[in-house]
Amino acid sequence: MSVRRLFLRPGDALDATPSAVVEDAPPDRALRAATDPAPQDLTLVLARPDRAALAGARAAAAHGAGVVACWTGAEPGSGSPEARIASAGARRAARAAAGCGVDVAARGRLAHVALPADDAQAVAAVARLRDLGLGLVVVLAGPWGAPFVPLLEQRRAVLVDGSDAARRACRAAMARHAIDVRPLPGTTGPVSRALLRGGWGGRACVDRRDGEVGQALPLLVSGLLIVLLVVGALGGVAAAMGSREDRQRTVDLAALAAADRMRADWPDRAGVPARLSPDAYRRRAVAAAAATAQRNGLDDVRVDFPDGAGAATDGGPLVVRVRAGGRTLVHGVSFDRSVSATAELSPPAPTLDEAAAGAEYDGALAHRDGKPNRTF
Repeated sequence: MSVRRLFLRPGDALDATPSAVVEDAPPDRALRAATDPAPQDLTLVLARPDRAALAGARAAAAHGAGVVACWTGAEPGSGSPEARIASAGARRAARAAAGCGVDVAARGRLAHVALPADDAQAVAAVARLRDLGLGLVVVLAGPWGAPFVPLLEQRRAVLVDGSDAARRACRAAMARHAIDVRPLPGTTGPVSRALLRGGWGGRACVDRRDGEVGQALPLLVSGLLIVLLVVGALGGVAAAMGSREDRQRTVDLAALAAADRMRADWPDRAGVPARLSPDAYRRRAVAAAAATAQRNGLDDVRVDFPDGAGAATDGGPLVVRVRAGGRTLVHGVSFDRSVSATAELSPPAPTLDEAAAGAEYDGALAHRDGKPNRTF
């Protein structure tokens, strides 16, 4: 009895039109694949050659591996890994991997290895790299063949970098060998993708569990809703503060209008004899303040005179105060919108004729040289 084994070529699988190479194999190997424990120090990835480096970095970040070995089926040379700025740990890993007889270079936090083109030699190099104990990701980016099958069966799982159709094709081909096909963890954003390309990405740059993208969607939506609520609350507070400033400007203008009215009426109120009663003097000031506030969109102003009926003289108040109350509710929080403004007038100084006529002498005046003089 023999077991028919299907070898899936990753290039075909990623195009969702897999081709297969079938050969006979002893049944005990398939049985061992179903019963042997899967090693945790090796991660296998199927990817296209142009995406191999990023796919290996994503798998290494998700599984905490320190070495990424890429197999393309071509001899290392122009495609050998390029050395770049790297961490001390990556340089140590690269030195250790170089002792396994492979082309290696440190980049970022990872040691990148170019596996030999020969399948058997590549599998042997993978075995030596696994013995380093640094965590190994093997990216198969070429038409791999029979020597890789025991490695796949021992690992029992492979990550596929591609579309849903590509994963379905791989899953259908590898199901008979008890090999689980899983999606390669994706990046969390463009910044994470750039970090991974440079070899500096960590676990935070990838979705570390299958289906994590779907699980992260509610969290992302919730975060956006929270941001919108915060922005709305801040906008409401800003609108309330802006409205308070508008009200403050309005009561300022109203207080100035009342003080101007009082200044204009002061001669009639403080003159001798007075032609304006205290009540009329105040009413005219209140009317001027109310009219100015109403023209500026504020109707609920209150006008009072803090210095009472008298001031520097008995002519009436010299200080006027305009106030407007109110509160506004922003997302359940009450904000005070009450504003007030106070204006004070300086009574116009009496002329010499007015002083002579009413302030110093109450009797008849005689004019001498064209000037009023008190008679004796």
